[in-house]
Amino acid sequence: MSNLKITHRLALLLGVLVLSPVVWAGAPQAYITNLNDGTVSVIDTASNTVMATVPVGNFPNGVALTPDGAHVYVANVVDGTVSVIETAGNTVTATVPVGLFPFGVAVTPDGAHVYVANQGGGNVSVIATASNTVTATVTVGPSPTGVAVTPDGTRVYVANDGDGTVSVIDTASNGVIATVTVGGGPVGVAVTPDGARVYVGNFSGSTVSVIATATNTVTATVTVGLNPEGIAVTPDGTRVYVANFNANTISVIATASNTVTATVTVGANPAGVAVTPDGAHVYVANQNSNNVAMIATASNTVTATVPVGVLPRAFGKFISSSGDATPPVTSLAAQPGTLKGRKLMTANATLTVSPGGLTIQTRCFDSFGLNVLLSATDDSSGVAQINYGSAHFVLGQQPPNPALDQSIASASGTIAFPTTGVFALNYGAVDRAGNQEAAKSALVMVNSFKAFACATQPFALAALPSSATVTVSGTLTNGSKTKPFRFKFKYGPRSAGRDGDDDENDNDARDD
Repeated sequence: MSNLKITHRLALLLGVLVLSPVVWAGAPQAYITNLNDGTVSVIDTASNTVMATVPVGNFPNGVALTPDGAHVYVANVVDGTVSVIETAGNTVTATVPVGLFPFGVAVTPDGAHVYVANQGGGNVSVIATASNTVTATVTVGPSPTGVAVTPDGTRVYVANDGDGTVSVIDTASNGVIATVTVGGGPVGVAVTPDGARVYVGNFSGSTVSVIATATNTVTATVTVGLNPEGIAVTPDGTRVYVANFNANTISVIATASNTVTATVTVGANPAGVAVTPDGAHVYVANQNSNNVAMIATASNTVTATVPVGVLPRAFGKFISSSGDATPPVTSLAAQPGTLKGRKLMTANATLTVSPGGLTIQTRCFDSFGLNVLLSATDDSSGVAQINYGSAHFVLGQQPPNPALDQSIASASGTIAFPTTGVFALNYGAVDRAGNQEAAKSALVMVNSFKAFACATQPFALAALPSSATVTVSGTLTNGSKTKPFRFKFKYGPRSAGRDGDDDENDNDARDD
Protein backbone atom coordinates (compact mmCIF):
# COMPACT_ATOMS: atom_id res chain seq x y z
CA MET A 1 0.00 0.00 0.00
CA SER A 2 3.06 2.24 -0.01
CA ASN A 3 2.19 3.63 -3.43
CA LEU A 4 -1.43 4.31 -2.50
CA LYS A 5 -2.44 7.94 -2.15
CA ILE A 6 -5.04 8.34 0.61
CA THR A 7 -6.97 11.60 0.37
CA HIS A 8 -7.79 13.88 3.31
CA ARG A 9 -11.34 12.49 3.42
CA LEU A 10 -10.36 8.82 3.51
CA ALA A 11 -7.60 9.59 6.00
CA LEU A 12 -10.14 11.34 8.20
CA LEU A 13 -12.50 8.39 8.09
CA LEU A 14 -9.75 5.86 8.79
CA GLY A 15 -8.48 8.05 11.61
CA VAL A 16 -11.87 7.91 13.26
CA LEU A 17 -11.81 4.14 12.93
CA VAL A 18 -8.40 3.87 14.59
CA LEU A 19 -9.18 6.26 17.45
CA SER A 20 -12.63 4.90 18.28
CA PRO A 21 -13.64 1.48 19.58
CA VAL A 22 -15.41 -0.66 16.99
CA VAL A 23 -18.81 -1.97 17.95
CA TRP A 24 -20.87 -4.03 16.09
CA ALA A 25 -43.32 -0.50 5.13
CA GLY A 26 -45.64 1.13 3.72
CA ALA A 27 -43.81 4.39 4.28
CA PRO A 28 -40.34 4.73 2.77
CA GLN A 29 -37.42 3.56 4.88
CA ALA A 30 -34.13 5.38 5.36
CA TYR A 31 -31.03 3.17 5.43
CA ILE A 32 -28.28 4.87 7.46
CA THR A 33 -24.73 3.50 7.33
CA ASN A 34 -22.92 3.79 10.68
CA LEU A 35 -19.14 3.92 10.24
CA ASN A 36 -17.98 2.73 13.65
CA ASP A 37 -20.81 0.29 14.27
CA GLY A 38 -20.39 -1.64 11.06
CA THR A 39 -24.17 -1.48 10.86
CA VAL A 40 -27.04 0.05 8.96
CA SER A 41 -29.90 1.65 10.91
CA VAL A 42 -33.29 1.30 9.22
CA ILE A 43 -35.58 4.26 9.95
CA ASP A 44 -39.33 4.06 9.37
CA THR A 45 -40.04 7.54 8.00
CA ALA A 46 -43.70 7.35 9.06
CA SER A 47 -42.79 7.21 12.75
CA ASN A 48 -39.16 8.38 12.62
CA THR A 49 -38.01 5.43 14.69
CA VAL A 50 -35.31 2.83 14.07
CA MET A 51 -37.13 -0.36 13.11
CA ALA A 52 -34.05 -2.55 12.52
CA THR A 53 -30.27 -2.58 12.75
CA VAL A 54 -28.41 -4.63 10.15
CA PRO A 55 -24.75 -5.72 10.65
CA VAL A 56 -22.74 -5.25 7.45
CA GLY A 57 -19.02 -4.92 6.70
CA ASN A 58 -16.23 -2.84 8.17
CA PHE A 59 -16.68 0.93 7.94
CA PRO A 60 -19.88 1.19 5.82
CA ASN A 61 -20.15 4.51 4.00
CA GLY A 62 -21.91 4.61 0.60
CA VAL A 63 -25.45 3.33 0.24
CA ALA A 64 -28.03 2.99 -2.55
CA LEU A 65 -31.35 1.23 -3.00
CA THR A 66 -32.68 -0.58 -6.03
CA PRO A 67 -35.66 1.15 -7.69
CA ASP A 68 -38.06 -1.56 -6.53
CA GLY A 69 -36.86 -1.11 -2.94
CA ALA A 70 -36.05 -4.83 -2.61
CA HIS A 71 -32.30 -4.48 -2.00
CA VAL A 72 -29.81 -2.07 -0.49
CA TYR A 73 -26.17 -1.95 -1.59
CA VAL A 74 -23.67 -0.78 1.05
CA ALA A 75 -20.02 0.07 0.35
CA ASN A 76 -17.73 -1.16 3.16
CA VAL A 77 -14.61 1.03 2.93
CA VAL A 78 -12.07 -1.05 4.87
CA ASP A 79 -13.29 -4.47 3.72
CA GLY A 80 -13.28 -3.60 0.03
CA THR A 81 -16.71 -5.17 -0.26
CA VAL A 82 -20.33 -4.31 -0.91
CA SER A 83 -23.01 -5.79 1.34
CA VAL A 84 -26.38 -6.59 -0.23
CA ILE A 85 -29.32 -6.21 2.15
CA GLU A 86 -32.68 -7.78 1.36
CA THR A 87 -35.20 -5.27 2.65
CA ALA A 88 -37.99 -7.79 3.19
CA GLY A 89 -36.12 -9.26 6.14
CA ASN A 90 -33.41 -6.63 6.59
CA THR A 91 -30.69 -9.25 6.34
CA VAL A 92 -27.47 -9.41 4.31
CA THR A 93 -27.92 -11.95 1.52
CA ALA A 94 -24.66 -11.38 -0.39
CA THR A 95 -21.23 -9.80 -0.02
CA VAL A 96 -19.49 -8.69 -3.21
CA PRO A 97 -15.70 -8.07 -3.32
CA VAL A 98 -14.96 -4.87 -5.27
CA GLY A 99 -11.95 -2.55 -5.42
CA LEU A 100 -9.82 -0.79 -2.81
CA PHE A 101 -11.69 1.45 -0.36
CA PRO A 102 -15.17 1.56 -1.97
CA PHE A 103 -16.74 4.90 -1.11
CA GLY A 104 -19.86 5.80 -3.15
CA VAL A 105 -22.45 3.56 -4.79
CA ALA A 106 -25.35 4.08 -7.22
CA VAL A 107 -27.93 1.82 -8.90
CA THR A 108 -29.11 2.13 -12.51
CA PRO A 109 -32.81 3.02 -13.01
CA ASP A 110 -33.58 -0.47 -14.33
CA GLY A 111 -32.01 -2.01 -11.22
CA ALA A 112 -29.72 -4.21 -13.32
CA HIS A 113 -26.36 -2.76 -12.33
CA VAL A 114 -24.64 -1.09 -9.39
CA TYR A 115 -21.70 1.28 -9.87
CA VAL A 116 -19.20 1.46 -7.00
CA ALA A 117 -16.51 4.15 -6.79
CA ASN A 118 -13.33 2.65 -5.35
CA GLN A 119 -11.46 5.59 -3.84
CA GLY A 120 -8.24 3.69 -3.26
CA GLY A 121 -8.17 2.08 -6.69
CA GLY A 122 -9.02 4.98 -9.01
CA ASN A 123 -11.72 2.88 -10.63
CA VAL A 124 -15.39 1.94 -10.60
CA SER A 125 -16.66 -1.62 -10.14
CA VAL A 126 -19.83 -2.58 -12.04
CA ILE A 127 -21.96 -5.18 -10.26
CA ALA A 128 -24.66 -7.16 -12.08
CA THR A 129 -27.51 -7.39 -9.59
CA ALA A 130 -28.84 -10.62 -11.09
CA SER A 131 -25.72 -12.49 -9.98
CA ASN A 132 -24.15 -10.01 -7.54
CA THR A 133 -20.81 -10.32 -9.29
CA VAL A 134 -18.49 -7.68 -10.72
CA THR A 135 -18.79 -7.76 -14.50
CA ALA A 136 -16.63 -4.74 -15.39
CA THR A 137 -14.06 -2.37 -13.89
CA VAL A 138 -13.78 1.16 -15.30
CA THR A 139 -10.67 3.29 -14.77
CA VAL A 140 -11.60 6.87 -13.85
CA GLY A 141 -9.72 9.71 -12.15
CA PRO A 142 -7.77 9.55 -8.89
CA SER A 143 -9.70 8.96 -5.65
CA PRO A 144 -13.26 8.58 -6.99
CA THR A 145 -15.90 9.23 -4.32
CA GLY A 146 -19.49 10.08 -5.27
CA VAL A 147 -21.34 8.44 -8.15
CA ALA A 148 -24.73 9.08 -9.77
CA VAL A 149 -26.64 7.65 -12.74
CA THR A 150 -28.77 9.70 -15.15
CA PRO A 151 -32.53 8.94 -15.15
CA ASP A 152 -32.33 7.30 -18.58
CA GLY A 153 -29.55 5.01 -17.35
CA THR A 154 -27.15 5.86 -20.18
CA ARG A 155 -24.52 7.82 -18.23
CA VAL A 156 -22.76 7.56 -14.86
CA TYR A 157 -21.11 10.62 -13.33
CA VAL A 158 -18.18 9.94 -10.96
CA ALA A 159 -16.57 12.61 -8.78
CA ASN A 160 -12.76 12.29 -8.66
CA ASP A 161 -11.63 13.82 -5.38
CA GLY A 162 -7.97 13.59 -6.30
CA ASP A 163 -7.87 15.85 -9.36
CA GLY A 164 -11.03 17.98 -9.26
CA THR A 165 -12.77 16.28 -12.15
CA VAL A 166 -15.89 14.28 -12.94
CA SER A 167 -15.64 11.22 -15.19
CA VAL A 168 -18.61 10.45 -17.44
CA ILE A 169 -19.13 6.74 -18.11
CA ASP A 170 -21.21 5.42 -21.00
CA THR A 171 -23.12 2.49 -19.51
CA ALA A 172 -23.45 0.72 -22.87
CA SER A 173 -19.68 0.33 -23.22
CA ASN A 174 -18.57 1.02 -19.64
CA GLY A 175 -15.98 3.41 -21.01
CA VAL A 176 -15.22 7.00 -20.00
CA ILE A 177 -16.49 9.32 -22.72
CA ALA A 178 -15.81 12.69 -21.09
CA THR A 179 -13.93 14.27 -18.20
CA VAL A 180 -15.27 17.51 -16.74
CA THR A 181 -13.13 19.84 -14.62
CA VAL A 182 -15.05 21.08 -11.57
CA GLY A 183 -13.97 22.52 -8.21
CA GLY A 184 -11.48 21.29 -5.64
CA GLY A 185 -12.11 17.90 -4.04
CA PRO A 186 -15.45 16.92 -5.61
CA VAL A 187 -17.38 14.39 -3.50
CA GLY A 188 -21.18 14.37 -3.73
CA VAL A 189 -22.94 14.00 -7.09
CA ALA A 190 -26.65 14.24 -7.96
CA VAL A 191 -28.58 14.40 -11.24
CA THR A 192 -31.79 16.36 -11.77
CA PRO A 193 -34.93 14.29 -12.55
CA ASP A 194 -34.97 15.50 -16.17
CA GLY A 195 -31.34 14.45 -16.60
CA ALA A 196 -30.34 17.88 -17.86
CA ARG A 197 -27.97 18.87 -15.06
CA VAL A 198 -25.55 17.30 -12.60
CA TYR A 199 -24.78 19.00 -9.27
CA VAL A 200 -21.34 18.29 -7.76
CA GLY A 201 -20.31 19.24 -4.23
CA ASN A 202 -16.67 20.40 -4.10
CA PHE A 203 -15.33 19.67 -0.60
CA SER A 204 -12.16 21.75 -0.82
CA GLY A 205 -13.69 24.62 -2.74
CA SER A 206 -16.91 24.91 -0.67
CA THR A 207 -18.83 25.25 -3.91
CA VAL A 208 -21.24 23.29 -6.06
CA SER A 209 -20.51 22.92 -9.78
CA VAL A 210 -23.46 22.63 -12.17
CA ILE A 211 -22.79 20.47 -15.24
CA ALA A 212 -25.02 20.60 -18.33
CA THR A 213 -25.27 16.99 -19.46
CA ALA A 214 -25.92 17.95 -23.11
CA THR A 215 -22.41 19.40 -23.43
CA ASN A 216 -20.69 18.07 -20.28
CA THR A 217 -19.54 21.56 -19.38
CA VAL A 218 -19.85 23.53 -16.14
CA THR A 219 -22.49 26.23 -16.60
CA ALA A 220 -22.64 27.60 -13.05
CA THR A 221 -20.75 27.53 -9.75
CA VAL A 222 -22.65 28.07 -6.51
CA THR A 223 -20.94 29.04 -3.25
CA VAL A 224 -22.30 27.02 -0.32
CA GLY A 225 -21.14 26.22 3.24
CA LEU A 226 -17.78 24.87 4.37
CA ASN A 227 -16.78 21.50 2.85
CA PRO A 228 -19.92 20.18 1.08
CA GLU A 229 -20.25 16.39 0.88
CA GLY A 230 -23.63 14.77 0.27
CA ILE A 231 -26.01 16.31 -2.25
CA ALA A 232 -29.59 15.53 -3.29
CA VAL A 233 -32.22 16.93 -5.68
CA THR A 234 -35.94 17.12 -4.92
CA PRO A 235 -38.24 14.96 -7.10
CA ASP A 236 -39.65 18.02 -8.85
CA GLY A 237 -36.13 19.21 -9.69
CA THR A 238 -36.62 22.67 -8.21
CA ARG A 239 -34.22 22.44 -5.26
CA VAL A 240 -30.87 20.92 -4.37
CA TYR A 241 -29.93 20.14 -0.75
CA VAL A 242 -26.21 20.22 0.09
CA ALA A 243 -24.67 18.89 3.32
CA ASN A 244 -21.87 21.22 4.48
CA PHE A 245 -19.69 18.89 6.56
CA ASN A 246 -17.72 21.48 8.54
CA ALA A 247 -20.40 24.17 8.68
CA ASN A 248 -23.04 21.95 10.32
CA THR A 249 -25.58 23.28 7.84
CA ILE A 250 -27.57 22.38 4.75
CA SER A 251 -27.56 24.80 1.82
CA VAL A 252 -30.75 24.89 -0.27
CA ILE A 253 -30.15 25.80 -3.92
CA ALA A 254 -32.97 26.92 -6.23
CA THR A 255 -32.23 25.25 -9.57
CA ALA A 256 -34.04 27.97 -11.56
CA SER A 257 -31.47 30.59 -10.51
CA ASN A 258 -28.67 28.42 -9.08
CA THR A 259 -28.59 30.53 -5.95
CA VAL A 260 -28.76 29.56 -2.28
CA THR A 261 -32.22 30.45 -0.99
CA ALA A 262 -32.00 28.98 2.51
CA THR A 263 -29.48 27.63 5.01
CA VAL A 264 -30.65 25.10 7.60
CA THR A 265 -28.66 24.37 10.76
CA VAL A 266 -28.50 20.64 11.52
CA GLY A 267 -26.20 18.46 13.66
CA ALA A 268 -22.44 18.07 13.78
CA ASN A 269 -20.73 17.20 10.50
CA PRO A 270 -23.63 16.40 8.17
CA ALA A 271 -22.51 13.93 5.50
CA GLY A 272 -25.29 12.13 3.65
CA VAL A 273 -28.53 13.73 2.52
CA ALA A 274 -31.58 12.30 0.73
CA VAL A 275 -35.12 13.39 -0.14
CA THR A 276 -38.32 11.40 0.43
CA PRO A 277 -40.16 10.31 -2.73
CA ASP A 278 -42.95 12.85 -2.13
CA GLY A 279 -40.44 15.67 -1.76
CA ALA A 280 -41.87 16.68 1.62
CA HIS A 281 -38.84 15.85 3.77
CA VAL A 282 -35.06 15.73 3.61
CA TYR A 283 -33.08 13.40 5.87
CA VAL A 284 -29.53 14.32 6.91
CA ALA A 285 -26.99 11.99 8.55
CA ASN A 286 -25.05 14.00 11.16
CA GLN A 287 -21.80 12.06 11.51
CA ASN A 288 -20.60 13.38 14.86
CA SER A 289 -24.01 13.84 16.47
CA ASN A 290 -24.90 10.17 15.95
CA ASN A 291 -28.33 11.11 14.67
CA VAL A 292 -30.36 11.91 11.58
CA ALA A 293 -32.16 15.23 11.19
CA MET A 294 -35.43 15.52 9.27
CA ILE A 295 -36.08 18.78 7.41
CA ALA A 296 -39.57 19.80 6.27
CA THR A 297 -39.04 21.19 2.76
CA ALA A 298 -42.09 23.47 2.99
CA SER A 299 -40.45 25.52 5.75
CA ASN A 300 -36.82 24.37 5.56
CA THR A 301 -36.76 23.71 9.29
CA VAL A 302 -35.68 20.66 11.28
CA THR A 303 -38.83 18.99 12.61
CA ALA A 304 -37.40 15.74 14.02
CA THR A 305 -34.14 14.10 15.06
CA VAL A 306 -33.63 10.32 15.11
CA PRO A 307 -30.77 8.71 17.13
CA VAL A 308 -28.92 6.04 15.13
CA GLY A 309 -25.54 4.29 15.39
CA VAL A 310 -22.02 5.61 15.86
CA LEU A 311 -20.78 8.02 13.18
CA PRO A 312 -23.65 7.85 10.67
CA ARG A 313 -22.69 8.69 7.07
CA ALA A 314 -25.44 7.50 4.71
CA PHE A 315 -23.56 8.76 1.65
CA GLY A 316 -25.92 8.24 -1.31
CA LYS A 317 -29.60 7.74 -2.09
CA PHE A 318 -30.52 6.05 1.17
CA ILE A 319 -34.33 6.40 1.17
CA SER A 320 -36.46 3.69 -0.41
CA SER A 321 -39.03 4.47 -3.06
CA SER A 322 -42.71 4.54 -2.23
CA GLY A 323 -43.24 1.37 -4.25
CA ASP A 324 -45.03 3.48 -6.86
CA ALA A 325 -44.04 2.31 -10.32
CA THR A 326 -47.07 3.71 -12.16
CA PRO A 327 -46.80 7.08 -13.91
CA PRO A 328 -49.45 9.76 -13.46
CA VAL A 329 -52.21 10.42 -16.01
CA THR A 330 -52.94 13.88 -17.43
CA SER A 331 -56.25 14.95 -18.95
CA LEU A 332 -56.85 17.95 -21.21
CA ALA A 333 -59.89 20.22 -21.20
CA ALA A 334 -60.36 23.09 -23.67
CA GLN A 335 -61.81 26.31 -22.24
CA PRO A 336 -62.98 29.43 -24.07
CA GLY A 337 -60.84 32.54 -24.14
CA THR A 338 -62.08 36.13 -23.94
CA LEU A 339 -65.63 36.71 -25.23
CA LYS A 340 -65.58 40.54 -25.41
CA GLY A 341 -69.33 40.81 -24.89
CA ARG A 342 -70.26 37.91 -27.18
CA LYS A 343 -72.54 35.06 -26.13
CA LEU A 344 -70.53 31.88 -25.92
CA MET A 345 -71.15 29.28 -28.61
CA THR A 346 -69.55 25.84 -28.43
CA ALA A 347 -69.11 22.84 -30.69
CA ASN A 348 -68.00 19.23 -30.49
CA ALA A 349 -66.28 19.10 -33.86
CA THR A 350 -64.20 16.68 -35.91
CA LEU A 351 -60.70 17.31 -37.22
CA THR A 352 -59.67 15.36 -40.32
CA VAL A 353 -56.22 15.06 -41.87
CA SER A 354 -55.72 14.44 -45.57
CA PRO A 355 -53.93 12.37 -46.76
CA GLY A 356 -54.10 9.61 -44.18
CA GLY A 357 -57.68 9.91 -43.01
CA LEU A 358 -56.78 10.63 -39.37
CA THR A 359 -59.78 11.97 -37.39
CA ILE A 360 -59.61 13.58 -33.95
CA GLN A 361 -62.43 14.84 -31.73
CA THR A 362 -62.12 18.58 -31.19
CA ARG A 363 -63.71 21.20 -28.92
CA CYS A 364 -64.35 24.65 -30.43
CA PHE A 365 -65.56 28.07 -29.22
CA ASP A 366 -66.42 31.42 -30.75
CA SER A 367 -63.94 33.14 -28.41
CA PHE A 368 -60.87 35.31 -28.79
CA GLY A 369 -58.18 32.80 -27.96
CA LEU A 370 -58.42 29.62 -25.94
CA ASN A 371 -57.19 28.14 -22.65
CA VAL A 372 -56.07 24.56 -22.14
CA LEU A 373 -56.54 23.10 -18.65
CA LEU A 374 -54.16 20.23 -17.85
CA SER A 375 -55.06 18.10 -14.83
CA ALA A 376 -52.97 15.17 -13.62
CA THR A 377 -53.79 12.40 -11.15
CA ASP A 378 -51.60 9.81 -9.44
CA ASP A 379 -52.91 7.02 -7.23
CA SER A 380 -49.84 6.57 -5.05
CA SER A 381 -47.04 9.09 -4.52
CA GLY A 382 -48.86 12.13 -5.91
CA VAL A 383 -48.19 14.47 -8.82
CA ALA A 384 -44.96 16.48 -8.63
CA GLN A 385 -45.42 18.59 -11.76
CA ILE A 386 -46.76 18.71 -15.30
CA ASN A 387 -44.23 19.37 -18.05
CA TYR A 388 -45.29 20.85 -21.36
CA GLY A 389 -44.13 22.64 -24.48
CA SER A 390 -45.84 24.31 -27.45
CA ALA A 391 -44.71 25.38 -30.90
CA HIS A 392 -46.29 27.19 -33.84
CA PHE A 393 -46.91 25.43 -37.17
CA VAL A 394 -44.83 27.16 -39.87
CA LEU A 395 -45.97 27.28 -43.50
CA GLY A 396 -43.85 25.03 -45.68
CA GLN A 397 -42.42 23.04 -42.78
CA GLN A 398 -43.22 19.70 -41.17
CA PRO A 399 -45.26 19.59 -37.95
CA PRO A 400 -43.34 20.86 -34.90
CA ASN A 401 -42.55 18.50 -32.02
CA PRO A 402 -41.96 20.83 -29.06
CA ALA A 403 -39.75 19.87 -26.14
CA LEU A 404 -41.27 19.69 -22.65
CA ASP A 405 -39.33 22.76 -21.56
CA GLN A 406 -41.94 24.39 -19.32
CA SER A 407 -43.64 23.12 -16.19
CA ILE A 408 -46.61 23.55 -13.88
CA ALA A 409 -45.48 22.89 -10.30
CA SER A 410 -48.77 21.30 -9.24
CA ALA A 411 -51.35 18.75 -10.34
CA SER A 412 -53.21 21.18 -12.60
CA GLY A 413 -52.75 24.40 -14.48
CA THR A 414 -53.97 26.45 -17.43
CA ILE A 415 -52.04 27.30 -20.59
CA ALA A 416 -53.29 30.33 -22.53
CA PHE A 417 -53.29 30.58 -26.32
CA PRO A 418 -54.44 34.18 -26.98
CA THR A 419 -52.93 34.78 -30.43
CA THR A 420 -53.78 33.59 -33.93
CA GLY A 421 -52.03 30.46 -35.16
CA VAL A 422 -51.97 26.69 -35.17
CA PHE A 423 -49.94 25.12 -32.36
CA ALA A 424 -48.70 21.69 -31.34
CA LEU A 425 -48.89 21.10 -27.59
CA ASN A 426 -46.95 18.28 -25.92
CA TYR A 427 -47.43 17.49 -22.24
CA GLY A 428 -46.89 14.85 -19.55
CA ALA A 429 -46.76 14.69 -15.75
CA VAL A 430 -44.16 13.40 -13.30
CA ASP A 431 -45.10 11.93 -9.93
CA ARG A 432 -43.19 12.26 -6.67
CA ALA A 433 -41.72 8.79 -7.11
CA GLY A 434 -40.07 9.99 -10.32
CA ASN A 435 -42.36 8.17 -12.75
CA GLN A 436 -42.68 10.06 -16.04
CA GLU A 437 -45.87 9.92 -18.07
CA ALA A 438 -45.37 9.25 -21.78
CA ALA A 439 -45.81 12.54 -23.62
CA LYS A 440 -49.22 13.28 -25.12
CA SER A 441 -50.01 15.73 -27.93
CA ALA A 442 -52.84 18.01 -28.97
CA LEU A 443 -53.43 20.65 -31.65
CA VAL A 444 -54.62 24.15 -30.74
CA MET A 445 -56.06 26.40 -33.47
CA VAL A 446 -56.83 30.07 -32.88
CA ASN A 447 -58.20 32.78 -35.19
CA SER A 448 -58.48 35.89 -33.02
CA PHE A 449 -59.64 38.00 -35.98
CA LYS A 450 -62.75 35.85 -36.43
CA ALA A 451 -63.19 34.95 -32.71
CA PHE A 452 -62.78 31.24 -33.27
CA ALA A 453 -60.65 28.67 -31.40
CA CYS A 454 -60.38 24.88 -31.10
CA ALA A 455 -58.33 22.26 -29.25
CA THR A 456 -58.18 18.57 -30.04
CA GLN A 457 -58.26 15.60 -27.73
CA PRO A 458 -54.87 13.88 -27.22
CA PHE A 459 -53.40 11.96 -30.16
CA ALA A 460 -50.05 10.64 -31.37
CA LEU A 461 -48.18 13.51 -33.04
CA ALA A 462 -46.22 10.97 -35.07
CA ALA A 463 -49.48 10.04 -36.82
CA LEU A 464 -49.45 13.34 -38.73
CA PRO A 465 -48.01 13.07 -42.27
CA SER A 466 -45.17 15.40 -43.21
CA SER A 467 -47.53 17.44 -45.45
CA ALA A 468 -51.29 17.60 -45.18
CA THR A 469 -54.49 19.58 -45.26
CA VAL A 470 -56.28 19.74 -41.92
CA THR A 471 -59.99 20.53 -41.74
CA VAL A 472 -62.10 21.12 -38.65
CA SER A 473 -65.86 21.10 -39.19
CA GLY A 474 -68.87 21.25 -36.92
CA THR A 475 -71.69 23.46 -35.70
CA LEU A 476 -71.39 26.08 -32.97
CA THR A 477 -74.48 26.24 -30.78
CA ASN A 478 -75.97 28.37 -28.05
CA GLY A 479 -79.46 27.23 -27.18
CA SER A 480 -81.45 27.28 -30.40
CA LYS A 481 -78.89 29.36 -32.23
CA THR A 482 -76.58 27.39 -34.53
CA LYS A 483 -73.64 28.31 -36.72
CA PRO A 484 -72.01 25.71 -39.01
CA PHE A 485 -68.31 26.28 -39.60
CA ARG A 486 -65.24 24.93 -41.31
CA PHE A 487 -61.66 25.76 -40.37
CA LYS A 488 -58.90 24.66 -42.70
CA PHE A 489 -55.13 24.94 -42.81
CA LYS A 490 -52.26 23.34 -44.66
CA TYR A 491 -48.76 22.52 -43.55
CA GLY A 492 -45.61 20.78 -44.74
CA PRO A 493 -43.12 21.18 -47.60
CA ARG A 494 -45.82 20.61 -50.23
CA SER A 495 -48.47 22.84 -48.64
CA ALA A 496 -47.98 26.00 -50.70
CA GLY A 497 -50.40 25.97 -53.65
CA ARG A 498 -51.18 22.27 -53.21
CA ASP A 499 -54.93 22.54 -52.61
CA GLY A 500 -56.93 24.54 -55.12
CA ASP A 501 -60.42 24.50 -53.60
CA ASP A 502 -61.76 26.91 -50.97
CA ASP A 503 -58.42 28.69 -50.70
CA GLU A 504 -60.22 31.67 -49.25
CA ASN A 505 -61.23 29.52 -46.30
CA ASP A 506 -57.75 28.30 -45.33
CA ASN A 507 -57.01 29.24 -41.71
CA ASP A 508 -60.52 30.66 -41.44
CA ALA A 509 -63.91 29.97 -39.95
CA ARG A 510 -67.13 30.81 -41.76
CA ASP A 511 -70.84 30.19 -42.02
CA ASP A 512 -71.58 27.56 -44.68
